Parts: sequence; C-alpha cells; structure tokens
Amino acid sequence: MAQNRRTKLNILVTGTLGTGKYTMSSLLADAAQLCHINVGDVVKEKNLYDGWDEN
Repeated sequence: MAQNRRTKLNILVTGTLGTGKYTMSSLLADAAQLCHINVGDVVKEKNLYDGWDEN
C-alpha cells in the first residue's frame, strides 16, 4: 500500500489574546515559505460559527 508523504507541515499556533501569535506565525510562514492562514478570518468569511461569547 502506498503511503501519502507530506512535503510541508501544518503548524497551529494558539494562545492568549495579544501575545503576538499573528505576528510570529506570519514571520514563521514567510521564513519557511509556508502559507499563513488566519483561522479566525476564515471562520468569519465563511460564516462558520453559531454564536459569539461576549465574556
């Protein structure tokens, strides 16, 4: 059976608000020649949420 071999990684960065996740992950993606995807933007763009917690 043939195995699918990935040539690039998926890297998920999580953490507390305002700690520089977006900045750091953008720089990392540029340096590693990876695609940077902001999941929050995709969720909003495609309306993939059911509600919002204001707390």
